[in-house]
Parts: sequence; C-alpha cells; structure tokens
Amino acid sequence: MSHQDNYSTLEVDTSAELPQVKPTDNPPQALPKDALPEVAAPSEAKSRSAEAATICGLRKAIFWASVITAALVVIGISVGVGVGVSVTRHRNSNAGNNSITQDNISGRPAPFSRISASNYTDKQGLEHVHVYFQDSCLNIWMADREVRKDEWDLSPVNTTGMAPRKGTPIAAFDSVDRMNTDFHLDFSSSNNKIRNIWAADRGSSAWEIASAPDDTWEITENSGLAAYDTQCYTYCEDQNEACFNCTIITIYVFQSPVRDNQTAVAYPYNNAVYFGTYLPDGVGPDDGTSYALVPIQPIATLGDKEPNVALYLSAQGRLSELFFAKNNRPQWKDSNLNLNMSIPTGSQIAAMSYTQNSLRYGQVILTKEDGGVMMAYLDGFPANDWTSVTSVDGMENVIALSPITATQSGQVYALERDEDRVHIVEFNRTSVTGMLTGMPTFERLGPIKIPESTTPC
Repeated sequence: MSHQDNYSTLEVDTSAELPQVKPTDNPPQALPKDALPEVAAPSEAKSRSAEAATICGLRKAIFWASVITAALVVIGISVGVGVGVSVTRHRNSNAGNNSITQDNISGRPAPFSRISASNYTDKQGLEHVHVYFQDSCLNIWMADREVRKDEWDLSPVNTTGMAPRKGTPIAAFDSVDRMNTDFHLDFSSSNNKIRNIWAADRGSSAWEIASAPDDTWEITENSGLAAYDTQCYTYCEDQNEACFNCTIITIYVFQSPVRDNQTAVAYPYNNAVYFGTYLPDGVGPDDGTSYALVPIQPIATLGDKEPNVALYLSAQGRLSELFFAKNNRPQWKDSNLNLNMSIPTGSQIAAMSYTQNSLRYGQVILTKEDGGVMMAYLDGFPANDWTSVTSVDGMENVIALSPITATQSGQVYALERDEDRVHIVEFNRTSVTGMLTGMPTFERLGPIKIPESTTPC
C-alpha cells in the first residue's frame, strides 16, 4: 500500500451543473458608480465571470481539489520517506552497534573461536588456570586467573607478527621441571602451518617464536590439534628411573595433508622419531576429528612402572582411546573402548584423568550437534569400566558443537551465547568419584570475567 493511501482525498464531480451567465438585451439598471459597485456589460461580465471561475484554465473547484490532493500526496510521501529513512538509519545504526557490542570486539571471544586451557603453579605456590581464545580480529589472547579469585587478567599472545588463520585450532601446554614452568601455545597460521610460540618462566618473559618445531608441519583445513608435554619429570627423578615416556617430551597430533589426510603424530624434540608414527591400523579416525591428550598417572598395583599418555578421538563415529606404547619406537595401542555412544561430525572433545586410592578415574566430554554435551567416564578402574551418558546437568546451554577444553584439575570451558554475545563459560568438577550420584558432577560457574574492551576490529 502506498503512503498516500493512509490519507483522505477530495474529489470533484465534473458532471454537476454549474451556474452560467446568460446573455440578454435588458441588463439590470446601472446606478451611479459612487452609489454601488460598477456593473459590467453582459459580455464583459460573462468574460470576467469565466475568468473568475477558473485558475490556470481549470475551474476553481477542480483546481483547489487538485492542489489539496497533491499537497496531501506530497505530505504523505514526505512523511513516509522521513519515517523510512529514520527507521532504516535506526536499524542500520543498531546493526552496526550490535556487531560492535556483540562479538566484533578486540579481546573478546569470536563465535568461530576454538579454545584451549592449561593450569600451573606460580612461584608463590598458587594455582592458576589459563584459557586461550581467538577474537574477531583473528588475534589470540590468554586469560589468566589465580583460582581463588574471580577476575581474569587478559593479555595478547600472537605478538610476534604471526597471522593466525580464522578459527584456528589452539593447543596449549605448560612445560614443567623442578625449577621452572614455561608456557607453550600452538596454532595454525593462514597458510595452515603449525606455529609454536612460548613464554619462559611462567610468562615473565615476552612470547617468542620457538626454535622448533615452528612452521614445520602442515595441517588440513578442518584438522584438530592437540599438544602434550611430559608431566612426569619429577616422578621419574624421584623414582631414579629414566622413564622412556618422559624422554619423548612433546607430542603433537593433527591431520596431515602430506599423509593423505591421515592422523599423524609428531615428536618434535625426539630426533630419532620426529614425524614417523601413525595410529594403529583399523582405528580409522574421522575426517576433522577433535583430539584430546591427557596424562595417565601410574598405579603400582596395576603393574604401572611409569606415567603414560592417553589420546581420545572420534573414529568411525565412535569414541576411541589409545595409549602411548613403549617399544623400539613410539607407537600407540588401541584400548578397544566399546561404548554405545555415537559422535556427530564436528563434535569437539575434552578429557581429564586422575587417580584416587589406586583406582583410575576419567571423564571425556563431547559437544553435541543440538547443543549441550555428552560424556564418557571411567569411575574407579579396574573396579568399574567405562560408561556414558547423553547429557550433563549444568551444561545444557553449551552451543551446538562448541569448542571445549579441560584442565587436569577439573575445570571445563565451553562456549555459550546469550542475546548479547558469545561467552566462554567455566564449569568445575564437583565430584571426585561417582559413588554418590552414579556419575561425575559439574557446577556451572558462569562466563569468565575477562576485562571488557570497546575497541572494534
């Protein structure tokens, strides 16, 4: 409907009879001109009457009706255009403001961000947790919190001139020995090469490019990325043993285009192996699978002589568990995990493992395609075997196929969205064993409180 349809219009019936001046030979008597207005002769009167009854050649009624109608139309159009411009500008302004206030802010998690977490102990003996994420400017940030506090400190990570690709996988770990802890972070550059940066001495030094294995290996466009550094240095030293697993030091897992898109395992600081192992035949990792590497602490009563490493991934739509195997060269052994658990394409994986009273516990949390998470868990092995659940209380609002990450001290991080923007939300494991509830439990602590920024990308 046009804007003028909102207004009434005037119409003139041109078929109606209008008064006419008829010619006659007996005009009215003319009085002195100083007594009454002058009366013109009939022919002149007719002419003047016709002139007076028309404007611009149109009868007065038709002319003024046309003027009024045109005026109303113009007013209607003007009002309509004015409202339209105002609404359009208002909407455009809101759209621009929304893009700034929601996700398009420097130092704020982007909707496409992957995340990674790690924890460490500072020089005062206080436990910290790190969460790494990417913003819409494609920069990577580190949020750091001392676990007794609520507020997080925020600092940029890729300060070395690197260009992380949009949606890069992020893998973080801390390298620990008796004297020091170094922060390490791996991600994919815009040319799909794994970049490796580190900050020495608990971040007291600036982030810098690692001498190796930076810019060495290429990953596929949809590859996951997991990195692990030995966490058994003190154990092996205390036991006076040269732990084989600890000599490997660092492990990378990713999907390699130079290996026909197979899952490859690299050992950057072991020159004898370097980039030389695959997963066992028959595992068949899914294209684009997420990876999670976790330390497995030794249990003497189970015959363990040293710590180990477990790898979790999606293979043929099922959860697979593999252990690092001691042999002439590094290998991986399939545990033949058998769970009635179907993993959707694009699901992301986080894992935790710990021991208690000579029993092993573990949780593997996977995001779902309709939102929320599912979980496989080991609740006191060997007394109990693996089982799974299709949902976890408190994690129902995790966005569909959200990235997810966990620390070995029980913190879990995933993405949620409210009407404003995407948030990294923190959950904390509230159970040591599942004996009371039948399954591990988690508490939703809410979005991490990172410093607010108003700088748009």
